[in-house]
Amino acid sequence: PVVADDTEVAITLLTAMSVALSGPAFVDAANHQPDFRRWLEEMGFVPQRGFMRMIYGATQPFEDRARTFAVAGPELG
Repeated sequence: PVVADDTEVAITLLTAMSVALSGPAFVDAANHQPDFRRWLEEMGFVPQRGFMRMIYGATQPFEDRARTFAVAGPELG
């Protein structure tokens, strides 16, 4: 996941992490962060799949939407 105070920090975190990659990467970017998603597309990322977080028995999301830029994908559990 990418959790940051603002878009600039989120981009800095993802950029720093990307130098350690040796292969393809998937980023489950949050729809509510359009500037971050636009930056990802400018970097060459393309949408591959939809992703919906579901919460059972709760009416409010569990994350801080203002600080959540990417979530851990469903393949991580």
